[in-house]
Amino acid sequence: MANIFCSGKLSTLIGALPLAKEATQPIDRMDSWNAHLFMLGGKKCIIFVNKATIFTCFKLGVAKRELADLGKFFQSCVSQQLKANELSALPLLANWATPSEDHQFFRTDNDRVMVGTINNFVDLFRYSYDGRVLGPDVEVKYGCVANDYLVGALKLRTPMDEIARLANGGVPVPRKPPTNPFGYPEGNQNPEFLISEPLSELVRLGAEKRLLQFCEDRIPPEYRDQIRLECKFEGDSAILSERRPDWQGGPDWSDMEIIRFRYNNKTAKWTVHWCDSRHKWHLCDDFEPCEALQELIDAVDEDGSGRFWG
Repeated sequence: MANIFCSGKLSTLIGALPLAKEATQPIDRMDSWNAHLFMLGGKKCIIFVNKATIFTCFKLGVAKRELADLGKFFQSCVSQQLKANELSALPLLANWATPSEDHQFFRTDNDRVMVGTINNFVDLFRYSYDGRVLGPDVEVKYGCVANDYLVGALKLRTPMDEIARLANGGVPVPRKPPTNPFGYPEGNQNPEFLISEPLSELVRLGAEKRLLQFCEDRIPPEYRDQIRLECKFEGDSAILSERRPDWQGGPDWSDMEIIRFRYNNKTAKWTVHWCDSRHKWHLCDDFEPCEALQELIDAVDEDGSGRFWG
C-alpha cells in the first residue's frame, strides 16, 4: 500500500481528498510518494516521486477519465517505469511492483524537499520538450532521464544510485553516468543538455570577424535606423540579435535573439540553433555540424524557412 500526497493543483483535478495528517503514522518513506499536476505541450501531466529514493515516473497527456480509479492509475505508472528501468524484480521494491487496491491519496503534506525536487524535474522537462507527441515512449524516456539525474535531495545522488545503495545494505554502488539520456541520434542531441566550455580566444576572434562582417552586410545602411543585426558572445556560443527602435518613440531598442552559432570544443565543429517565441533554443538539424563557420553563415543567409528572418 502506498500513501500519495497530491499537490493543490492535482487535488483540485481529482476532487476532495483527506488531509495529510490523516495518513497512517509513522509514514514509511519507501511507500510514500508526492504527486503533482503540470502542463506540457498543452496537455495535463502527472508526476509521482518517491520520498525515500526520489524515483520518478510520469503520465503525460492525462485525460480526467483515467483518474476514475486512482489506485490503478498510480500502479500503472509505477509499473511502467520500473520495467523501463529494469527494476521490476528487485526485492527492495517488491511493494512497488505488486498491485494493491489499498493505495491512499491525500492532500499535500508540504514536504519542501519534495516540492523543490518536483519543480526541478518539471522545469527540466518543460525546457527539453521538443513538441513530440506525448505517449508511453516519451513517459518512460523522461522517467529514465529523471532517475539518472543528480538531485540535491539525495546529496547529489541519482534515484537509481540511491536504490542501488539501499539494495546493497546502505553501501554506495559505483555506476557509470548515462550517455545521451534523451535518446536523440548521436550528433543531434538537445544542445541545452550538453556540457560546454567557453570559446578559446583564437576561435572567438575568428568568429567575431566573420559575424560582424555578416551583420554589416545583411542590413543595408539606409535601413539601420529601423533595424540592426548585432553579435554577442556567451560561453561557447555566438548569438545574433535583431534590434529595432521602440515603437512608442522611446530611446531604448528591442533586442530579440534569433540565431545561435555554437562551438563544440571536442569536435571543433559549429552548429546552428534557432529561437522560438518562448525564447527557447532548438538545434537546426538540417544544417550539418561544420568546422567552417563561414559555410554555416552562408547557409543561414540563404535560409528561406522563416526560422531566422520571418
